[in-house]
Amino acid sequence: AEGAVVEGEEAAAAPAEEVEPSMRAQVLVMWGNTLFEHSQMRARLTKEWRPLLDTAIVKFKDAGCAQADIDQALKVHRGVRAEQEATAVAAK
Repeated sequence: AEGAVVEGEEAAAAPAEEVEPSMRAQVLVMWGNTLFEHSQMRARLTKEWRPLLDTAIVKFKDAGCAQADIDQALKVHRGVRAEQEATAVAAK
């Protein structure tokens, strides 16, 4: 698939400079995912979450993630916050 990490024999034949950006992108995505998940947990606990989410978005963009994928992740995050707010209101 286009943009996918090269596997198997193709990876061995690919020059290091062609493989390295994909590895860098994977690291940035994992880093962004970690920050994203942490921000969701903090949002559930009604703690400061925004700086973590902002940094996660930067990592996703630096990795070359599609804007549609980032937008979808933000929708999920909004859903988590809405769920937390509804639970807090119900508890009152």
